[in-house]
Amino acid sequence: MSADAVPNTTIRLSDEIDRLLEQYLQLLDQYTTLRSSLSKTQSTIYQSIARANFSAERGVRYGADFYDERIQATRVCRVTVPGHINSENPTGTRTSAAAYTVVSTACLEDDAASGMAKKDDIDPNEKENARELDEEKDNGQAETKPRSRDPIRIFGVFVPPALKLAQSEAVKMIENIIPKLVSVDAEMKEVEIKIGRARKHRLKEQAKLEGLDRDAASVG
Repeated sequence: MSADAVPNTTIRLSDEIDRLLEQYLQLLDQYTTLRSSLSKTQSTIYQSIARANFSAERGVRYGADFYDERIQATRVCRVTVPGHINSENPTGTRTSAAAYTVVSTACLEDDAASGMAKKDDIDPNEKENARELDEEKDNGQAETKPRSRDPIRIFGVFVPPALKLAQSEAVKMIENIIPKLVSVDAEMKEVEIKIGRARKHRLKEQAKLEGLDRDAASVG
């Protein structure tokens, strides 16, 4: 290794460390903003539930005491494997950190149904028969009213506006704030690891440079 190659490598590593530090600060700014949004949203939820309970009829209280077997998850967490292009990444680069998103279970069911409905390779006659069967099934269930999956319905049809506000804020928190917060936190940890590795590599290159300088001085 030449004496000129080592300084070039050291400079390149220093530039890489600076880039990673800049990326980390951007992520830290996102993390701080999301934490603030999370705190404000939680405060709004608690205040709205308190207002709903204050205006509720005697003996009625909105909370976990009224939960039963009808309570089912309407949102699920989806984890994207490392190596994807994360749109939340301010640099737009490929990340090795997992990304978290929350999707509606209804959307997942619609995607599954649309996937099963793709029958391009089926004979046209079979398609016609399947269509007729579907029409008969629809006609037989036409009088059956679809059941609402909205969890707030367990408290009755007429719920206080404050309770609806608490629900909308909770959905926003679950769908947007928390997944982004967890994703940014995971990416920050990955950047911290990359910074540590780059610094160790730079120290090794600097040690090599000092060794070459000592060898050159002894020869001279």
